[in-house]
Amino acid sequence: MSFNGGKILITNTGRIASGDMEKGVLDADTISIEDGIITGIGRKEDFSAGGMDHVIDANGLVVIPGLIDSHTHPYLEDWSPITKTISWMESSLLAGTTTMLSATTFCSGQLLDADFLTHMACVAEQKYRASRPGGYLKLHAGTVILVPGYREEHFKTMADAGVHLFSEIGCMGEVDPGEIKEMLEWGRKYNMKIPAHFGGRTVTGSSAIPVDDILEINPDLVAHLNGGSTAASWEDTKRLIDSSSCYLELQTHGNAKMMHRIVDYMKETGELRRLVLGSDTPVGIGCEPAVMIRLVVAIASQNELPAETVIAMATGNTADYVEANTGKIEVGREADLLIIDRPPDSLGQDALEAIEVGDTFGTDLVMVDGQIVTLRGRDTRPTDRNIYIDGIEQSFANMSFDEWCFGKFSTIATHPW
Repeated sequence: MSFNGGKILITNTGRIASGDMEKGVLDADTISIEDGIITGIGRKEDFSAGGMDHVIDANGLVVIPGLIDSHTHPYLEDWSPITKTISWMESSLLAGTTTMLSATTFCSGQLLDADFLTHMACVAEQKYRASRPGGYLKLHAGTVILVPGYREEHFKTMADAGVHLFSEIGCMGEVDPGEIKEMLEWGRKYNMKIPAHFGGRTVTGSSAIPVDDILEINPDLVAHLNGGSTAASWEDTKRLIDSSSCYLELQTHGNAKMMHRIVDYMKETGELRRLVLGSDTPVGIGCEPAVMIRLVVAIASQNELPAETVIAMATGNTADYVEANTGKIEVGREADLLIIDRPPDSLGQDALEAIEVGDTFGTDLVMVDGQIVTLRGRDTRPTDRNIYIDGIEQSFANMSFDEWCFGKFSTIATHPW
């Protein structure tokens, strides 16, 4: 059996977490897909398997959007020179992160020169559009690092190449609001999103930007509001929240105590829609494929929020920030989907309940643009139940420990079907 996308029916689902903060769990058990786009959402009786290229029986498992990591620092190849980790982006994809946003893209010997950085941003954006990590991961790689010497034509050149993100202001480059004012105006003219670093300094060359300066910059997103990893004071953090309307990013390698305090405050003020989740991989504290999963579990369980609400922070909220046509289970959106389940012996009755009690869920399927990427990641938790693809159960129950650790990963390239 081969799986070539086309017309697909995902049916017999359990709960479907929409990725939309307002919609939560959908009143549906079936999703139809054609040419990588969601074409229908509803009840099984409203759909026909006739004419479908493939039918995926979810066997009562939960469906959620593919996770979106709002904060990564990729290089021009899928590796990290800091940790000597190869294929960390592909491993994250196999664990369910289907889209990443770059906060700054690096290369060896990088120059802080406007002409060089313009070319690098264009190359990074075009490279990762043409060659996705793991074959499927959507990486928004081109970023604008602010240095003296830019002219408006630099920004037009980058925009024409598809670059639509500023580098995280404060990670490197210029940070003074007066010095970068004209660059901010050019960026906004060409519809670029502007994130700004908050909290203590993180790496050599980074800056701790005062709250007044961030408010003057007026970014679209405040990166790692809970620090990365050093948090600002609660007084400054609260002032920044209350005095702005931008998206606010929480980071797994930031200050955990501050993260949970922020979530509680946003819950109290009814502004959870502003929160997005990021990892700072691989510059933060290394490479962990399931880092986004663990961040969702930590917030939902410790802040006592519905799992579908926190999933929206890691999917739809970020899609709204960057204006991407993914991140939500909605007709017309790209079919980037996960089928997930509780791990064996969890007290949760399904994946969403497992998240809420603090258990790490496992993936039964990762899909991007209607194409199956994998049935399990390289180092993700096992699941309690299996899905069926065109009537065939997809099970790893009979794997030996050696096979589990060292082989038979279920990517399309190696899966027996």
